[in-house]
Amino acid sequence: MTLLIVLTALAFAAAIVVARVLATAAPAGRLVSQAAGAATMVVAPIITLVLAIVLAKFGIGGEALGASEILRAAALPAFGTLFVAPLAFWFFRRQRPALTA
Repeated sequence: MTLLIVLTALAFAAAIVVARVLATAAPAGRLVSQAAGAATMVVAPIITLVLAIVLAKFGIGGEALGASEILRAAALPAFGTLFVAPLAFWFFRRQRPALTA
């Protein structure tokens, strides 16, 4: 349970950081912005899986986990980042000043 809580917190924080970086770095074009938003959905679960492997190998949660247990523990936070990352991207994208022509 401790692994799940720590992993969820770290995964959501990493998804928000990735969304912030992509939202500020992407140009203002509509297609490019949509591609950057989609990239947050692709990258966030991958980061979650990497975090799960690292945390499980360090023994967060007090027990040694095998590969199937690590994937089982990472499934819910990885699924959650599919929703957190695009919302954070949208929020940070809205914070940018509008371009004037």
